[in-house]
Amino acid sequence: MMTSEVLIIGGGEIGNALYNLLLTNKRVTPHVWDINPRKSTTKKDLDDLLEEANFVFLAIPSTVIGEVAKRVKKKISKETIVVSLTKGISGNRNRLSSEILIKIFGKNRIGILGGPMLAEEMKKDIQTKASLGANGRVFGIINPLFKRTNLTLEHSTDIQGVAAAGILKNIYAISVGVIDALNLGDNVKGVIFKESVMEMEILIKKLGGRPKTAYSLAGLGDLEATGNSDYSTNRTLGKKLVTSRGKVTLVSEGSASIPYLIKRIGLNNLPPLAETIYKIVEKRRNPLREIEKYLAK
Repeated sequence: MMTSEVLIIGGGEIGNALYNLLLTNKRVTPHVWDINPRKSTTKKDLDDLLEEANFVFLAIPSTVIGEVAKRVKKKISKETIVVSLTKGISGNRNRLSSEILIKIFGKNRIGILGGPMLAEEMKKDIQTKASLGANGRVFGIINPLFKRTNLTLEHSTDIQGVAAAGILKNIYAISVGVIDALNLGDNVKGVIFKESVMEMEILIKKLGGRPKTAYSLAGLGDLEATGNSDYSTNRTLGKKLVTSRGKVTLVSEGSASIPYLIKRIGLNNLPPLAETIYKIVEKRRNPLREIEKYLAK
């Protein structure tokens, strides 16, 4: 029986969760490689692993995705598929992961994976679903990897939109943490979720995706999971901005993406809730005062 060689670059929480999930498919042989050897599941050299890989999953920070992707391209075969789990904007020209991968590999070899995939829950063998942004051919090649696993893939042809949704849901999840820490109740949280998704429609379009992707697993689905979960660094940051009396040093994927989003679309183009989050996170404005001002508009 032929097996697919899968290389996961990045031995963090999501990289390890994906590795353990793929182990349940007997037709897949996964490996994790990390710059820190303690986080790798193999002692093989990265270049050797790349030459053997049928699939490469990038579970790495957005700041290094371009650099890593260029190294990957030099060693993989022309048939190897590359999938990004990265949720952020690269500081290199403020590009989304989709834009970087398409430029390096082309649309016919890449996918963007996004959705409610909290690593801590995946490790507990709890089922979930996610969106894979890819063309039909690539989706058909990747989908069998997840057969007989606890992750079901939903196909989206909006590659750019799935990448954009992954960035935006992290930013809006911060506001959910703020609301909960302020004890403003479920009514206000309901308002925040509704407004978040409506603004995500606007921003996804500005970032080159389709507005309706805001309502997909990569958008609304992941926002619900990230905003409500105590496993989420974005939610935790929102709470700390309310409860910490000293300086908040925690950085989340969402907070790290805000400056790059502004550079990409302009501060004046931020919708009202996104602007409120910017003021709370970047300007360290009083969270309660800013939320009250937003709700009164």
